[in-house]
Amino acid sequence: MFLTQRKKIGYFLARMRFRRHPAQSVGFSRAFSDATTALVIVPTEQSERALAIPFLRSLQQKFKGGKLTVVSMGSTRDLSVALAPCSVYPLHPEQVTMFQLPRKAGVDQLFRHKYDIALDLNTSLDLPAAYICRSVTASFRIGFAKEHGDTFYNFQFRASPQRNLQTRYAQLLRTLAMF
Repeated sequence: MFLTQRKKIGYFLARMRFRRHPAQSVGFSRAFSDATTALVIVPTEQSERALAIPFLRSLQQKFKGGKLTVVSMGSTRDLSVALAPCSVYPLHPEQVTMFQLPRKAGVDQLFRHKYDIALDLNTSLDLPAAYICRSVTASFRIGFAKEHGDTFYNFQFRASPQRNLQTRYAQLLRTLAMF
């Protein structure tokens, strides 16, 4: 019960912060094809994270030479091995406030870099991940369609929930390739 209330307060605080810093309009026509750097936030759930690795390898082909940064809640051991040349940034539970927002000291290193694309692979709203996606300097912020997603993303991908997650990731990659 208290966690739900704290998440609501965290969402309210995030909305107030982003209201003071409105998002700029973005042309999507060549946003993905012209992008050279990307930040990807992997799912919090371990089962979803394992399904995201083939998607991340595909992105790794596009963003070669360490231009792909991956953010993961908790352990990054499985990602560090699978995605050796890219940067894997762990976000530990102690780096998240009681209102489910990341602490500035915990994500300050991410905010120093400029990314062309920020991509959140969580299928449901994960407040720390959505907050990071909106807060980093990226003009193209992508996430799966979810409640309150308009606050954090300027491109939301809606896939059929009846399809398995790996198919949804493949559909997302094909959709992004159109841009």
